[in-house]
Amino acid sequence: MFKNWSTIVLVSLLVVAIAAPAFGTTARVRSMAGTGNYLSDDSNVFRWYSTLPSYANLVQAEIGTLGSLSDVDEFAFLSDTRALGFNYACGEDGKWGTYRISLLENAVDHPGFYLVNPFIYWHSLSNGAGDSGLSTPVNKWDLAGGWEIGESIVLGLAYTRSSWKVEDEQNRATQADPNFKESLSWTTIGVGFTWTNNESVLLDATFTYATAGGEFEVTPAPAAGTSKIEWDKSGGFEIGARLFYDWKDYVTVIPLFQYMTSEYALTRTATPADPFPPGNGDKNADIVIGAALDLEVNGSNTLIFAAEYNWNKWEYSVADTNTAPDYKIRPVQELTTSVFPTFRLALESEITSWLTTRVGAVHRNISYTQTRAGKDMKWTNDEEAEDINVNGEPSLPNSFDWFLGVGFNVAEWTIDMELHEATPFATGYWITGYSPWGGEGSQGPISRISATYSF
Repeated sequence: MFKNWSTIVLVSLLVVAIAAPAFGTTARVRSMAGTGNYLSDDSNVFRWYSTLPSYANLVQAEIGTLGSLSDVDEFAFLSDTRALGFNYACGEDGKWGTYRISLLENAVDHPGFYLVNPFIYWHSLSNGAGDSGLSTPVNKWDLAGGWEIGESIVLGLAYTRSSWKVEDEQNRATQADPNFKESLSWTTIGVGFTWTNNESVLLDATFTYATAGGEFEVTPAPAAGTSKIEWDKSGGFEIGARLFYDWKDYVTVIPLFQYMTSEYALTRTATPADPFPPGNGDKNADIVIGAALDLEVNGSNTLIFAAEYNWNKWEYSVADTNTAPDYKIRPVQELTTSVFPTFRLALESEITSWLTTRVGAVHRNISYTQTRAGKDMKWTNDEEAEDINVNGEPSLPNSFDWFLGVGFNVAEWTIDMELHEATPFATGYWITGYSPWGGEGSQGPISRISATYSF
């Protein structure tokens, strides 16, 4: 019996048969082991804002899951994230600039195109407002522009806005239900800069600032006072830079640096006072230092090898006051993660003029330091923790992942697909709609489909 996934596969094959283009996409970046920072790719416009003029007159669309299908269960659906974008150059050769408008289902917790932007993906409002009880803001605006200044400089600006507002006022004389007002917003402003010597060097730099707003106010019953939650700490920023240096005709060297930080915390006031705190909030910081080699092999193969140092520190924005005698049951006050090295390896092969295959792998050497009540607990992904807290060890990222992808190029279309890593072994089951582990399942071989049309 054919299930949902067999229908999706058949439709995809029909689409590919009549279409498919010449740019890269989010699906391409993800299937190449997340090496987007080391690629010249149209998904750059969501990360390196000044690259927009290089990808003018382009329509972008995609649908996919939030993560690789290897990380989710059978209830993961392609409709988890949906996005549509339009890039257009005004005037001859973009004389008056290149502009972009994108429509996203939800830029905060369903980032779509912004899966390639680590700041928006990891430092969005959803990370810091998870314990606030406030609804996730809905994406409203996503606008950007890029302008070439002379022959060697490009400037870019980007703006995203997500917001939500609702009011529910009861007739206080006859209704016992509470009055409440709720609003929440998240705004980012990005600035990009590109410089090239028009020979062998190209520099991209980016800066993103984010801020949150809104409040939650409730009046439980007539003459019962009010309770109000507002932002205390509500923002973050990112700086990043990368450089492409053509060392040889077939070898490009790409160093990378990025620093990201954010802090979200809430305050609660009540009349009369109540004992319910608004949560401790979150404070995060990340540093990534990396370098990659981009090798062109035989004119039809691209090989990328990258090595990175990744550092993350999380801590409460407002320290927890738990003073339990046993430090093991006190909340974690601070968690520091070091990943060194992270190795990324990706191969993209042009099989024919219309078919491209991709494979990638990531290996991480992870170590953790967890602090609770002045006691440090250290371990790596290859060790058992010396002290196990009541909730067990933290959830460690996989030390090894591998990825598969395929791209189709026909006329002015490009269609890229990120594939489940087990695709070569389980395709027969997915076509029939049955799970290789018995029974029926909705999980299929494709976790993301991205398409671009160049005009």
